[in-house]
Amino acid sequence: MTDLYLFTKAPSAYEPTRYKEEGDKLGLDIQIVVYSDLDFVLTESGTRILWKGEDLVAPKAVVFRAAGNDNFYIPQRDFLIDWFLERGVKVLNAETYKTWSRLDKITQHFELQKAGLPFVESTVYGLNERLIEQTKTFPVILKKNLSSRGRDVYKLKNSIDAKYLFEQGYFARTMLLQPFLKIGQDLRVIVIGGKVIGAMKRIAQSGQFLTNFSQGGIVESYDIFSDTKALDIAQKTAKHFRLDYVGVDLMMGADGEWKILEVNRSCQFKGFEASTKINVPAKVLEFLGLTK
Repeated sequence: MTDLYLFTKAPSAYEPTRYKEEGDKLGLDIQIVVYSDLDFVLTESGTRILWKGEDLVAPKAVVFRAAGNDNFYIPQRDFLIDWFLERGVKVLNAETYKTWSRLDKITQHFELQKAGLPFVESTVYGLNERLIEQTKTFPVILKKNLSSRGRDVYKLKNSIDAKYLFEQGYFARTMLLQPFLKIGQDLRVIVIGGKVIGAMKRIAQSGQFLTNFSQGGIVESYDIFSDTKALDIAQKTAKHFRLDYVGVDLMMGADGEWKILEVNRSCQFKGFEASTKINVPAKVLEFLGLTK
């Protein structure tokens, strides 16, 4: 019986590769399943799930990596979650996916506000023209609600920058407008099974504002266990969003207090492992009950 299926759009990415490495060390059978290799045959009598032309067989556990910002595979993923759960398979983050099929940045901020958790105050405008007319203080940050790895995040110096973005096909209704925080660094905190396992500090390169490791940000280990406020926020965030595994990004606000930037339920961890020396796949496999 296969121990773990890891579903992904990018089988050669760092994260699937690391899971395979750790699985090999532990003698586990870990299979990487590419979303596009799946076919679903729906009939009145039931649904067949084909993986590379063969019927999919339930494993012991499942990890879903991001289905992609285009959302093409989210219906398939959601069906698979129910299918696996009916067969007694442990699915990482099943509860959060069943509650929020899509957890974009705008949905996150509505939820953070309802939960009373600290976050970077934001505005979502219904019309491009209203954003341009009502934004008087610059610079500001404008970020798309569906994006990752620092993509589609823009620092606007004036209304001309905003007009240019909208001319490229962006819409205010799908973006968050936020104040520009000058600190130039933030935290990525990883929580597994409700407990923080560690944190890294991400620092923007000189002259840049993006701190993401994938965008060239400098990373270093951060002693999260000595920072009880950041520790508490990260764990409460994971609990609210019903997450088994999550990366919680925090930034210091203008008031000197930690604010939640983003919640990433399939967060990347290359920079995290490099800076903290914490073995993320091993921690996840342990949580799933797969370690021998």
